[in-house]
Amino acid sequence: MKIGLLNACTPAEEIEFKADEYVNFRNFLDLAPNDIELINYRITEMDFPADPNECAGYIITGSPRGVYDPQPWIAELGDFIRTAHAADVKLVGICFGHQILAHSLGGHAEKSDKGWGMGLRPFNLDQNQSPEWLTEVANGSECNLYFCHQDQVVTLPKNATRLAGSEFCPNAMFEIEDRVLAMQGHPEFTEKTMVDTIDYFTGKLDDSFVNSVADTLKTDNTPDSPAAAQWIVSFLQG
Repeated sequence: MKIGLLNACTPAEEIEFKADEYVNFRNFLDLAPNDIELINYRITEMDFPADPNECAGYIITGSPRGVYDPQPWIAELGDFIRTAHAADVKLVGICFGHQILAHSLGGHAEKSDKGWGMGLRPFNLDQNQSPEWLTEVANGSECNLYFCHQDQVVTLPKNATRLAGSEFCPNAMFEIEDRVLAMQGHPEFTEKTMVDTIDYFTGKLDDSFVNSVADTLKTDNTPDSPAAAQWIVSFLQG
């Protein structure tokens, strides 16, 4: 099946952050059995699908931008999301993708007064909300993923179901009627990606905070990326 990767990072940003979004997501999806042909759309350069039905579904990546930024491609992405959703095309959002899905479909995302959420962080699945594809992880309902965000979804779309959260990030994952799946964490990050991210922010953010982020990588916890890959693949292929 064809799945479009709506790549919300510019080529220059990928070089700056040492992250090839297409490669990262291709490798991430392959943590679970799948028949996905991934197609890279450079949406920051206004390279959007001509029709939402070009693909069976779309994954919206992370971005250093915010949903409130004035770049033309962000407004265009919001329009595309609403058109694709109205056409019953499945949409998956990661970090910025999570935020703009909520923001475009009736919720709200903004810069959080809680500050940065970064590193390997836990969150909990809502055991009262269990779509068939949302299987538990090794620790039951407690998951761990890499995070890197300053913005948060503060209000969900009115028809959304909250699937997971934490005290720091209450709306860490949500779905809408088995058509939209969005998560704040970065399941596509590897440990190297997180280390490169920490290196990038060294000298840019408070040293004690950056050191605390680095400390999250020194615990016995491991990211539940394989489980997240299975969730997304099952959601898209279901």
